[in-house]
Amino acid sequence: MDKIIDTILVMYPIAIIGGGPVGLVSSILLSIQNVPNILFELHSGTSIHLKAIGINPQSIKVFRRIGLDDENLSAPSASK
Repeated sequence: MDKIIDTILVMYPIAIIGGGPVGLVSSILLSIQNVPNILFELHSGTSIHLKAIGINPQSIKVFRRIGLDDENLSAPSASK
């Protein structure tokens, strides 16, 4: 078991726990910089409940940096 954990730590020196907005953006930003990382999320899908009421200007700058444009940011999310 220790050998498996050691292998995972070498492959992914950064583990991100939680696939919310902060976890996802952190993983994307690390990946853009070619930093190996692994993201763990408990839930298999998205929530049908809104979690935010707005996006602040600093967040919009980060989203644009990772390739999200104004159309993606203003589009309502698809619910299942």
